[in-house]
Amino acid sequence: MTYTTHFTLTLLFILLNIGTIISQSNTWSSKKILHYFDYLEACSSNVIYGSSGTSNFSINANAQHLAEGVGSLQIDYSFDDSSDEAHIDFPFYGYVKDFSFGNDKAFGFRLWIKNTASNTDKLRIILFEDHNFNYDLYHPDNDIFEYYDTDVLNNMEEGYIDIPFNAFVDFSSNGDGMLDLNRIGHIRIQIKSDSNTPHTNRVYLDEFAWAIDHLPPTSGTGTFEGTFLPLHVYNAESTELNRTIPEWQSEIEQMQCLGMEFLIIQFSQLFRYTGNTGHSYYWPTSSPGMNVSNNNLSTSPIDSIMAAAELQGFEIYLGLNFSHDWYDNVAQRTTPVYYNTMYTRQQVVIQELSDRYTNSPAFKGYYIPQEFYNAWFTAPASTMLANHFKDVAAYCKLVEPNRPVLIAPFFVNGVPKDKLTEWYDNFFSIVNANAILIDKMYVQDAIGQNLNATGFEVSKFFAGIKMAANQHNVDFGVTIETFLQESNCPLDSLNNVPDFDPQWTFRNFTHHDTIFYGVGHQIWEAEQITPNLINFSWYDFTNNSPLKQSYRTYLNTLNPSSTVCTEVSIKVLLQGPYRSTDGNMQSLLNNTQLLPTSQAGYTLSNSLLNTTGDDAIVDWVTVELRSSSDATTILATRPALLQANGHIVDMDGSKTIRFLGLDVSTAYVVVRHRNHLGVMTALPVVLE
Repeated sequence: MTYTTHFTLTLLFILLNIGTIISQSNTWSSKKILHYFDYLEACSSNVIYGSSGTSNFSINANAQHLAEGVGSLQIDYSFDDSSDEAHIDFPFYGYVKDFSFGNDKAFGFRLWIKNTASNTDKLRIILFEDHNFNYDLYHPDNDIFEYYDTDVLNNMEEGYIDIPFNAFVDFSSNGDGMLDLNRIGHIRIQIKSDSNTPHTNRVYLDEFAWAIDHLPPTSGTGTFEGTFLPLHVYNAESTELNRTIPEWQSEIEQMQCLGMEFLIIQFSQLFRYTGNTGHSYYWPTSSPGMNVSNNNLSTSPIDSIMAAAELQGFEIYLGLNFSHDWYDNVAQRTTPVYYNTMYTRQQVVIQELSDRYTNSPAFKGYYIPQEFYNAWFTAPASTMLANHFKDVAAYCKLVEPNRPVLIAPFFVNGVPKDKLTEWYDNFFSIVNANAILIDKMYVQDAIGQNLNATGFEVSKFFAGIKMAANQHNVDFGVTIETFLQESNCPLDSLNNVPDFDPQWTFRNFTHHDTIFYGVGHQIWEAEQITPNLINFSWYDFTNNSPLKQSYRTYLNTLNPSSTVCTEVSIKVLLQGPYRSTDGNMQSLLNNTQLLPTSQAGYTLSNSLLNTTGDDAIVDWVTVELRSSSDATTILATRPALLQANGHIVDMDGSKTIRFLGLDVSTAYVVVRHRNHLGVMTALPVVLE
């Protein structure tokens, strides 16, 4: 039973400003900025400037010459004849951009232009397809499409031009003559001379964006069902390693009050291939190279976490062995010797974790911590990767047959949706070929809170991966990364204003905690595809942590009137359905589909309805909290669900019943059932 007070704040979420349309009429409703033109070299491999005339590219920070941000691209050029041109290239080098977003959703591009009067040069935008993902843009499979505007520079001194995809025409003799929006391998913006007479001019460009007919969600109900715990010295608070069982118990209480049901320990052992040493967060261990004496801890951190989780009725996924060479030495990931070494380490950890915790009710399952990008692995390396995960997961199932195995790969938005589906279909065709070895996959959204890498189209990619997961009986979820970072392209490190939320602020990629500004859009986009959402941050959910408080802020936007969270854990048995043979109750109403799916405004989810075994739903009950000073005064009441093992659970399956908006520290607890006498605690129960 827990009692928690939290703050009521407001999550700011501001839709982008569409701007004034001056060229093509359209129905698009959102944009993703592809380049802010606030810098030249911040992402030097992603943008290339060039010319066949004489040109100078610079950033102009004069507010009179920009549409957004702090700068615009100033192009000063001198052309001698009609063959001269100046261009800006956006090469993707074997990745492709998927601009499809559904045939009825994709519109085109938007570009802001400021120009000197009577400029007769031409604006040209070229789209190069890359069907083979090898950056051979002139391959016979690839069309090349162009938009060629002979009037815009001459007729417009300043404004936006909107270019629908249907305005592009094929001028190559390759491919099938169809513009494949999910296979764009290179984009070129070109200013081309229209005269053989030498001339000089200046053009400003800003806000190059992709326009679609898709509004990002501005609300939702998505919440985290669990969170990662990076239990190692890189965590923002390395004091985690020294916490006592009561301290862990208190933190788990906070997670439960936030609606979370499980914790994923990122890894149980961290191996450093440099020096062949590492740290184990349980001991003793026979895993080679693990250094436990230098931890200076009297109790294993994982032992403490598991003990606290048992006391709280919480569940833990135990991460296996992780080595930094997984990231640092890419070449090793394509050699059998490397995988054999990793597999040997994992076997030791899997068996030792089982020996220690197999009888613990908190031991939910295993987590394989080797995160992977699908784009890192093409055949035959992808087959080698899949076989390794199959071997590790199979050993988990051999040792612990009834515990799920979980993975959390990245995804690359430079691979189109259909190729993501194909890649994961091939992966799981190997891993789960003969049995369900990997049960759950929480794909990382791979953006951090403020990395402008995917934006609103992230749900499209999730849908593609989920399609493959469903085909192989893998439960699909999303890991929402809530830390702040500024590390990958494309970013606007000067502008500080990403696509939708001006409250976002870029920071360096350090162990900052999130403020949760802007995280709403990540949650709301992901929940369009799956309700299974978990958190990853470098901080945890201790009572005073910014992460806990900021997530509570987000939850308050879902229920603004809530200022406290009062929870109670209850176990009861009904005499009628009770089975003396196993101490559980039968779930006859559920099995015969006679159990109502809703009660007093609460709806039973299909996943919970379909649960079997100890957690099978027996029936609805009503839980009341009554005043500790007057047992006839009902403070709060709500329906809940009774499981076969006697636990009363919330609608999401959590074994704590939450009463949001109730500020009490003690109360009588009452449980009612329509066919049984109600029961009430003999004395008020301390809830704090």
